[in-house]
Amino acid sequence: PPLSLAFTARLVDKLVGATNAMRVDATRTDETGKKRTVTLRVAHDDLEQCVGLATAAFALELFRKTVPAGVWYPAELQSKARSSILDRVKEGAFVWEM
Repeated sequence: PPLSLAFTARLVDKLVGATNAMRVDATRTDETGKKRTVTLRVAHDDLEQCVGLATAAFALELFRKTVPAGVWYPAELQSKARSSILDRVKEGAFVWEM
């Protein structure tokens, strides 16, 4: 029988590591018409840890009521909530550049 995808992924992670890296470029036009771009590069040793931190950080903001219940794009969140979430998810990151 074929190996399960989950088993195969865990085996590969053990052999080569489970590093997760991401780059996000956000561009907007400011009030003067000039384009502004912000780039975030982040890398964690372990994808599961990274996802867990992000989920827990968002849930904590829900409990603190800085984020109303629902589904949100990061840009829709209040500045304080976004900052708190980003501060928590950078824990354990070996690359964090903005």
